[in-house]
Amino acid sequence: MAARAGRAAGRSVALTAAVAGEFPDFPPYAGQHDGTIPHLTVAHGNVEDARRAAAELQARLRSGPAVRAVCDTVSLFENSSGRWREMHVFELARPS
Repeated sequence: MAARAGRAAGRSVALTAAVAGEFPDFPPYAGQHDGTIPHLTVAHGNVEDARRAAAELQARLRSGPAVRAVCDTVSLFENSSGRWREMHVFELARPS
């Protein structure tokens, strides 16, 4: 499972780098961090809620099969009005 996670992480980092390369004025994390660590944010509420959600997610991921996914689009969202809205959907090339 670790090997699969490593390959998936590498693809995610490569995707982030490719998108950042197309939009150099908008680096990941506003340029505040070196490198990219693939992650999924799953929480709503306060810090304790986030800790409980993280523990539950970790337990479920460990007890189930490997997560497999294909990403064929990337969506650009903006929040200048105080409400998130999708501005554009970018179609990605499918693996051959």
